[in-house]
Amino acid sequence: MASHAPDTGARILPRLLAVLGQAEDSTAIKYLLSFLQEHRQGEFRITRKVYPDITYLNVHALGISFQLEPSASTTREVERIVTAIDIYNHAPEAFETGTETASKLQKKSDFRPFPTYPVPLATFRPRATSTPSSAPSPSGALNIDPSTSGTDLVRALGEPSRKGGGEGPIGRGPAAWMEWTGVLQIQPSTASSSPTDAVPSSQLQSNVEDPGKSGSATLDVPVQIMVELGGPGSRGPRRWEADSAGQSVWKVLTLSTPASSE
Repeated sequence: MASHAPDTGARILPRLLAVLGQAEDSTAIKYLLSFLQEHRQGEFRITRKVYPDITYLNVHALGISFQLEPSASTTREVERIVTAIDIYNHAPEAFETGTETASKLQKKSDFRPFPTYPVPLATFRPRATSTPSSAPSPSGALNIDPSTSGTDLVRALGEPSRKGGGEGPIGRGPAAWMEWTGVLQIQPSTASSSPTDAVPSSQLQSNVEDPGKSGSATLDVPVQIMVELGGPGSRGPRRWEADSAGQSVWKVLTLSTPASSE
């Protein structure tokens, strides 16, 4: 069972962000997995799937997966760094159409749900080009939990900069997904506790863009947020209507490093 505690949420976000840009054997990944294991009893193992351009590190028992790609800035010829993190939500039958279909897909996916909530996306500031000028201003703050819907995401993060998926039936391609590019602001104090309690600040700083203002109370982290929705409302010709994708609960949350051209 996943744990729900505000203080846990405040500590999980810096750990997740600290992993971006790190190598497979980094301390940041070890700290993150150790932290997640505290909220789920039992052992876990990492499954590696290696392809020419990407490597996946799947930790099924903890509901998380890492995508690693070759680093353009390293002198180590074969080193790959984490460019994206996938977090998996609970998979109730409501995600799919029918108990039998849901059961088959649940067996096909070995991922258990992420073990700790909320995952706070606060405070998110989208890029100026991400939200149409006619759209209402987003709140910029959201604590993601297993019941967070498409409407909750748009209300907090604004209209997505990109969206797609959901054209085909279940099992054929991804369901409806939305993507935002911007920065997450975090409190430095949540990332600078003792090494046994949090990712060391030195690990986080390598991925944090300092606003450059003396005495600033927050750190700005460039990030791309992608959410794949679940349930019958996330597919079909009406998927982008308010009572379809808007009411659908998130299925996979991806945090990634924006491309340099973004």
